Amino acid sequence: MSKKSQKPKEVTVVGQKTSAQITAPVTPVAVSIPISFDDWWLQTQGKYNFRPELKASVRKHFESRGFMDYRKFNEGLRDFGYRT
Repeated sequence: MSKKSQKPKEVTVVGQKTSAQITAPVTPVAVSIPISFDDWWLQTQGKYNFRPELKASVRKHFESRGFMDYRKFNEGLRDFGYRT
């Protein structure tokens, strides 16, 4: 490698104060992607081995109790009687 293509090295002098500030690492934020009841049901049905006939009952329960928001699906399933 020639000297022209090399990156200049960072040099620190002992006893000299540095102006670089230490920052906390950025924590990733959980992204909440809306999901339809049908998509959620397919995932949940596979996870808990629900019978397909149960879908209509769960949907009606969710609609009557106010759990049709995608963020409340798992809470509604607990209200229906299943532990998640």
